[in-house]
Amino acid sequence: MNRLLKTILIFFFLFSIKTVFAQNIKISGTVTNKNNQALDYASVALIHLPDSASVALQASNQQGLYEFSNVKSGRYLIKALMMGYGKNQSAPFEVKDIAVKVPSITLAEHTQNLKDVNIISKMPVINQKADRVIVNVEQMNTAGDNALEVISRSPGVKLDKDDNIVLKGKKESM
Repeated sequence: MNRLLKTILIFFFLFSIKTVFAQNIKISGTVTNKNNQALDYASVALIHLPDSASVALQASNQQGLYEFSNVKSGRYLIKALMMGYGKNQSAPFEVKDIAVKVPSITLAEHTQNLKDVNIISKMPVINQKADRVIVNVEQMNTAGDNALEVISRSPGVKLDKDDNIVLKGKKESM
């Protein structure tokens, strides 16, 4: 009985060690450009297959390296992208009990020249100054309204029941 108990304990101990090590599987690789130069701060995603769910996201370091830790067993691929470059992905790979080194992912430069750039600005409807409030009536939706209705939409201005203007609690008659 004592020998059986020791055997079970040893088996349980070995199984738990394997489980602990199996949970610390790492996936690593690099992101480079076509000249094989490291791309720092590229966005890298670990994608689980076949459902294409994103498992983890991170940025590559200054040497273009990335590393995902504590990856569960399964089929994955790595997607990488960076501003000024196109996006690319690794070939699918299988994660089992050992660390995986993914072949370098190369991103091609992707630039686009603009023909025209238009900067459009609008005046704010309400502009608060230190000593006054400026209301830009042209920016308000006032189609079909009379002047009294437009004034009543200004901040701090109300109309009483007799259509008298009430400005911050003080009556001003027209």
